[in-house]
Amino acid sequence: MIATTEFSKRDLEQLEAAGIGISVQEAEQQLELLSQPPDFLELAKPCTTRDGIVQLNDEALQTLIQKHRESVVEGRWTKFVPASGAASRMFVVKKEEDKRKLCQRWQDLAFADALADFLGQTNDVDYEGLEAAMLGGLGLDKVPKGLIPFHRYDDSSRVPFEEHLLEASTSFCDRDKKCSVHFTVSEEHQGRFEELLKEVQDRHPDVTFDVTFSIQKPSTNTLALSESGPVRKNNGSLVLRPGGHGALIENVEDVNADCVFIKNIDNVTHESQAAENGKWIEALCGYLVSFQAQIHEHLQRLDSDRSESSIAAAEQFVSDAFPGQSIQIDATDAERYKRVYGILNRPVRICGMVQNEGEPGGGPFWQRHEDGSLSVQIVESVEVNDEDKQQAAIASDATHFNPVFMALGLRDHRGDAFSLADYIDTDRYILNQKVVEDVDATILERPGLWNGSMGKWNSVFVEVPIAVFNPVKSVIDLLRPAHQPT
Repeated sequence: MIATTEFSKRDLEQLEAAGIGISVQEAEQQLELLSQPPDFLELAKPCTTRDGIVQLNDEALQTLIQKHRESVVEGRWTKFVPASGAASRMFVVKKEEDKRKLCQRWQDLAFADALADFLGQTNDVDYEGLEAAMLGGLGLDKVPKGLIPFHRYDDSSRVPFEEHLLEASTSFCDRDKKCSVHFTVSEEHQGRFEELLKEVQDRHPDVTFDVTFSIQKPSTNTLALSESGPVRKNNGSLVLRPGGHGALIENVEDVNADCVFIKNIDNVTHESQAAENGKWIEALCGYLVSFQAQIHEHLQRLDSDRSESSIAAAEQFVSDAFPGQSIQIDATDAERYKRVYGILNRPVRICGMVQNEGEPGGGPFWQRHEDGSLSVQIVESVEVNDEDKQQAAIASDATHFNPVFMALGLRDHRGDAFSLADYIDTDRYILNQKVVEDVDATILERPGLWNGSMGKWNSVFVEVPIAVFNPVKSVIDLLRPAHQPT
């Protein structure tokens, strides 16, 4: 480990300052990780609908939707939306074909009226003029993605923030017509979200939007490392960078919810096409509460009855629900009890998986662990050794990808909240190379939120239709049917 003397007194004051709160031990560990690339994961095989991904028929779908509706009236659910992303890259259009398309259809954009103030009422525009209007005129690249107008309606437009609230009002209202939604935002823009919340609430007085906000904690920031040591600014202070979306696992825990549903801020649809999306949200949530209830039943039985029959019943459930887990047949009852209890007593997540259609996103795979057991994991390409032909072949055989469409169960069978830090696979940190403060540096990202940060959760993957995945990575995506009125 790098010695404490690596840091000066001024460094320690900076790290431990109010509002940052990074301990010396944490900083030392970061430097150690920065100097040691993580091991690649060992993929056993891709998850498929025959092996690792559940398919739901219409009857099961309706049953699960009903399960969700029974749970949601009890106020068990919070929707969690990572929304701190800026829209800067959204307005970078490189392909000539896309530029032409944008020039032809700019009037279909939700902010077309504002653009017209700069362009005039004409279809005859060139891309340079359109880009100047979007960036220099409207300054859209400086607006949080959650506040960019995405969808046109008869007499208004809506931004993703409002669409998420209205989606929550459909799928997550309790018996008092209150829906709980949490957004992670950047500190500088939180006030704008709060102002819009008041406007949306005024427009929908029949629903109470119980909305909370948080920022990515400065204590989760990470150091960068160059050949000469920790990267510093011109004034000599340490460079501290956001630690990636994996840092948000602390925000998820701080919501203190029973159950949480996660979607990204840019994955919304026009209201005219939202029904299919809502159906699958409720199905996955129903799957979560139903599956979690079965786990809790076994744990409650084991709490009061450690007989061989109770242990065997729990082991059978584990074998059926998590077929990659090995059960020690020759172990003592005490050893079997400890193992099966440890497997079951974890946070639970039900993750939607979409068939591959060339969209970006991590994939579902069976990971082989050192003890020989297998577990289903969401794996990013950077975690796979693409120079190993066998591993590269497994990765290329993926049939599905992760749309970030997942239901989480955050409490145990006694109703106590799990300490989510205990279920992070800390070996799944990510290193990247980047120019920082004009020097070549290695940067550190914490294990991804739905990757290593949930690596030790009990996970089930469920196939969902492509209709639930409508992200807006580029302004061109706003011209897709899912973002246009029908």
